[in-house]
Amino acid sequence: MRTSGHPFRLSRSVVAALLLCVAGASWSACAIETDARLAGIDRLMLTQPAAAARAAESRLKSTDAADLALRAKLYVAQADAYASLEKHAETRQAVATGFALVHDQRSPIYLDLVYLDALSPMTEAGIKSARRRAEALLARQPEGSRAQACVLLALGLIEHYADRPDQASIHLTRAYRMSSSPDREHQRILAATVLSMVLRALDDNPGALALNQEAIDSYVRLGAEFDLATAYFLRGFILTELRDHQNALVVLERSRALSVQMRDEIGAAYADVLVCTNESGLGRLTEARRRCDSALRVFEATKIEDQANQALLALAEIDLAEHDAAAALRRLNRVLAQDGRDMAPFRVAHAYELRGRAHRALGNFQAALADADSHMQRFKANKEDERAREATAIRARFETDREIERNEFLHRELEAKNARLEAQAERLRWMIIASVTGVIGILLLALLLIANRRKKRLLGRLAREDELTGLANRRHTLKEATLAFDSIREQGSNLTLAILDLDHFKRVNDAFGHAAGDFVLREFARIARENVRGTDVLGRWGGEEFLLVMPDTALDVGLAAVERIREAAARVQGGPLPAGHNVTVSAGLANDDGRSKSLDDLIAEADGALYEAKRSGRNRVQVAQPSFDASATTVRVSLRDAGIDLRTGTHAIAR
Repeated sequence: MRTSGHPFRLSRSVVAALLLCVAGASWSACAIETDARLAGIDRLMLTQPAAAARAAESRLKSTDAADLALRAKLYVAQADAYASLEKHAETRQAVATGFALVHDQRSPIYLDLVYLDALSPMTEAGIKSARRRAEALLARQPEGSRAQACVLLALGLIEHYADRPDQASIHLTRAYRMSSSPDREHQRILAATVLSMVLRALDDNPGALALNQEAIDSYVRLGAEFDLATAYFLRGFILTELRDHQNALVVLERSRALSVQMRDEIGAAYADVLVCTNESGLGRLTEARRRCDSALRVFEATKIEDQANQALLALAEIDLAEHDAAAALRRLNRVLAQDGRDMAPFRVAHAYELRGRAHRALGNFQAALADADSHMQRFKANKEDERAREATAIRARFETDREIERNEFLHRELEAKNARLEAQAERLRWMIIASVTGVIGILLLALLLIANRRKKRLLGRLAREDELTGLANRRHTLKEATLAFDSIREQGSNLTLAILDLDHFKRVNDAFGHAAGDFVLREFARIARENVRGTDVLGRWGGEEFLLVMPDTALDVGLAAVERIREAAARVQGGPLPAGHNVTVSAGLANDDGRSKSLDDLIAEADGALYEAKRSGRNRVQVAQPSFDASATTVRVSLRDAGIDLRTGTHAIAR
């Protein structure tokens, strides 16, 4: 069989719809405020979201208009069910009505509405509005709380619709990480499911498969058949893109069987298109054609144009493989009737490529040449877009991979610890039989040992960690910085170092009290930690100063990183600080490419640059002149584009 080599892909709107199916159904949204009066609707949500929507509507008609809380919860349930059924207009209407009934933004009901509001595909204006509301709500939530996880989930979905998968994965990874306790399994599954598809968009297939399997295991245990069918489909989608046709067919047949069992004709059609693609990849064209024909009938009847076009494209490939170019051309002319304006860009390019092959087989060489030209233009545009997004995706992939590996490591550690505890318990039982007195002595000794170990761990942590900010203290920071400096010297690479200082910090303590000063230090440390890489060294250098060491980092890249931290510091608000107070940061930046004699020399350069930043008006980043003079031409060009004065090395700050 001859194929184009083009992998099966889902358009972003279809992926969004599938995310809605999983993130919307079965879960009573996000915050989970249980209410016995809604138990029946919650059970229906597991397998029959359409019936759940009807039940919620019926209850609304019979509920007292004065019972605002119950009515708001019913609108949450109704919006939840509509979201899973991809009824976006109905979802938005239910959410808007619910918002009108809830005035307390601290209420779990309000959090659920914010989350459900993020589930529906949005216009550009809708994305901006939803992002503003979610970010404002996030700033008011306690760190690590269930409420914060819900808002992060909403922000992840919003950034997904904004076509910013790198930002989406950062928010979703935070929500996933803070939902590790057993009482937050619901939120963890939501985060894992949505994050798996965002990682797929970032081409991180191993991470996507790992998170998808975690969700599948939970849905199987909970009996959530609607969610399970969609999760199996998403796994089949990832395996199809990896060209693992046999394993893809196994999970897709499971998804289809569940959809048929629940009388979900559209869900079965989605599975059939993917089965068609995989059967075609294995050369089984007769079965592939049967599945694509079945799916096409459903999509045409329900007017799901994007998937109807995908089925037509798959059938056209089969026609070409069976040397029926005329039939393929008829299908492809239908697909390209609007010149691809109604299709995802990657699918348009593929359609032109197939139609060019059909024209060539029929001897229509002029038309084949025109289609080949259209294919190449769109293919090039798609590739350029993918390359542009790869650079922003690297950090997000790294953070998520590290989190998954960390959780696997912790799981193994927990199993080993449990095994050790069981062995210890068995020994203690025999000791009790031998002598009660001996047991008492052993227990006392064990308590002393435990207390001693705890004390040692505490002392070790205090020796490394700054108690207020949770960052490394000066001594440990210097140790790690020295190791990084020596390593870079051995490798012959670049290292950029920055000293950051909070402006007018003494005024904060004097005007608002030391509690406000401590709050600013903690919040700045948190924000700085979120904006550095895992390989960077960040620690409290003393007072309101912080040291940041960035290995394998050129001067212009280091400047961009410090600028992100400086800009993010403006978000330090709330707590004991009065409204309107802005936190600003000054920083000095230095770079070593082998010219510095020691780490102390480099720190001294950065310290001098920090002094110049303070002297020049604060709230700015100053590049050390020796580092600037020694930088490569390309780096200087980048620094100039970033606003660096080429005569003074000063970064111009917009006021």
